[in-house]
Amino acid sequence: MYQAQLIELLRAGQHQQVHELCRTLGIELDLTEIDLSGAVLTGAQLVRAPLRGAILVGTNLAGADLTASDLTDADLGWCSLDGAILSGATLTGARLCEAQLVGAMLAEATLVGADLSEADLSGAVLTQTDLRETIQRKVVLLGADLSGADLSGSNLPEAECTGADLSGADLSASDLSKAALCDADLSAADLRAADLSAADLSGARLRGAKLSKADLSAVNLSNADLRDAELSGAHLRRGNLSGADLSYARLTLADLLRANLSGARLAGVDLSGAWLSEADLSGADLSGADLSDVHFIRSDLSGADLSDARLRGAYLTWTNLSGADLSSARLAGAHLTLALYDEHTRWPREFQPARSGAIASDAR
Repeated sequence: MYQAQLIELLRAGQHQQVHELCRTLGIELDLTEIDLSGAVLTGAQLVRAPLRGAILVGTNLAGADLTASDLTDADLGWCSLDGAILSGATLTGARLCEAQLVGAMLAEATLVGADLSEADLSGAVLTQTDLRETIQRKVVLLGADLSGADLSGSNLPEAECTGADLSGADLSASDLSKAALCDADLSAADLRAADLSAADLSGARLRGAKLSKADLSAVNLSNADLRDAELSGAHLRRGNLSGADLSYARLTLADLLRANLSGARLAGVDLSGAWLSEADLSGADLSGADLSDVHFIRSDLSGADLSDARLRGAYLTWTNLSGADLSSARLAGAHLTLALYDEHTRWPREFQPARSGAIASDAR
């Protein structure tokens, strides 16, 4: 009999009084499908609250404690949840478009299928959070902690994730096209078959990340850390990887047509069967790399270090080898017809480049 009166008090913003009355009377409010649009509930104690299907459009819940609450299918559009605690809460199918969640705590919460388009979660904690198949178009995750979160199959095009911690996160088959992930931590993250086309990952940490068959066309990975990363079959056409560290990464059958790898560190990398035609590898470190069957046609390898690299079956037609170090490279079976070299190019002892069809630059 107290339910209606307590709900009216809640709508009036008297949440502290409601909390005390509920405790005194030993009752729990049923807030299922309640309409609290525009209410001021800052700092409200709503632990384990039954808010399934609730309408909370424009509600001020800043600093509220919603730990383990049920917000399934709730409408929280334009809601203020800055600094709110939602740890362990269920927000499956919830609508959080343009909601403010700056510094909010969402650790181990469930947001499967939720809509977070244009929401601001800067500095929020989403560790081990279930975000599968969420819609996060233009979401703001500046400096947010999403380590270990599950974002598989999610839509995050044009997301702002600069400086975010996504280490160990599952982003497989997710859409991160045109996302800003510069200086983000994606170490050991699962990005298999993800769409990262035209994304900005400059300076990002991706050591040990799984990126096989990911779409990284026109991506910016300049100065990124991709050591030991798995990039087999990845699409990196026109990608910018200048200055990136890909030491001991696996890029078998990767597509790097016209990619910029100038000054990149590729020591010990496995590029066997990769496509690098018209790519810029000037000054790159490819020492000890497996370059078997790689297509380098019309690529720039000037000043590159290819010492101890394996080039069996590699195609270097019209490739610029000026100043490159091939002194200890394994060139048996390599196709050097019309490859260009100069007096600074270092060849294996007794190797005669002209007999392999290479052309000295002063002989053109």
